[in-house]
Amino acid sequence: LELGSHAFLEPGQNRTIPFSSQQDTSIVRQRVPLVKKKHGRLQHGAHPHRVRRPGINSIPTGASRRNGSPPHLKYTTIGDLCITCPPERTAIARKGLDGVMIEPPCLSTCNGRPISKELYELETLFGPKANFVLPHSNGPPYSFMAKVVNKQSGNTVLTCDLRYRVIVKQCKRYKPKNRDLKASCSLGNIWGSRCTFHCRGGGYLSRPNSYVECGENELWEGEEPYCVFNGKEAH
Repeated sequence: LELGSHAFLEPGQNRTIPFSSQQDTSIVRQRVPLVKKKHGRLQHGAHPHRVRRPGINSIPTGASRRNGSPPHLKYTTIGDLCITCPPERTAIARKGLDGVMIEPPCLSTCNGRPISKELYELETLFGPKANFVLPHSNGPPYSFMAKVVNKQSGNTVLTCDLRYRVIVKQCKRYKPKNRDLKASCSLGNIWGSRCTFHCRGGGYLSRPNSYVECGENELWEGEEPYCVFNGKEAH
């Protein structure tokens, strides 16, 4: 991260918006009889990891890509449980931050019901519980691999391509209208950045504490001061 990276990011300091936000809030907690093997290990049913692969393991989502065709999500079926990879998400950085703290998403069934972490968990390169920071994404979304792990056996049952678009609201680079002014901006041109002024050539400001700020609408808000030279204002 470049400008603004000194601001500490916390999990609550971002808005992560899933493209498919309509979900059933009941959690899937699978109850499967345990069968004891000869070596004393426990497994689910008679065939714990037999996966049905009905053709191409992908399901369409409601979002559309730039070329107009909907993205497809990988999934796998274990017994009567269908597990799908998380959809692409868009995260919006909060005011004064030039990145977003991402929390590993929860897994869900193919019909959108959350899956208990006691059964299966999504692990990224940073681990199942580690959060990670992503800066503004220009162009294609960030993409990295994750795996769905069976919590009892430790086996990987599905690999997923996690995709994130990170939006950092930004104004255009601020240029003072008055050529006698020089601006110094606290966070560059991101949302929440404040630009203060001083005069070139030894003048002083008509309003010493004035500033402009990059607003949520990505426009600079505020009014520039004037420079005063020998008791006369320069416009």
